[in-house]
Amino acid sequence: MAQPLTPAERAGRVVDAAGRPVPYATVVIVAGTTPMPEIALRGDAEGRFGLRLPTGEFTLRAYGPAGTGDARVEGGAATDEIVITIGE
Repeated sequence: MAQPLTPAERAGRVVDAAGRPVPYATVVIVAGTTPMPEIALRGDAEGRFGLRLPTGEFTLRAYGPAGTGDARVEGGAATDEIVITIGE
């Protein structure tokens, strides 16, 4: 039986190579095992963002002044915080 595609809210943050928040970074989904619409979102002043992901694996990319960074994440009911490091 296939797993349900129930989206789950995920919290995340974008940081630089030293672990400092990257304010207002742009985050996009660049790949996934489940089709997703092309969306981009913007983090807040502390580098925090939130998004809903269905069950599957996804690659998120963050863009900021120091460059870009990627993170592979599990969608669905995962509860760990997503951390994307840019400028490494």
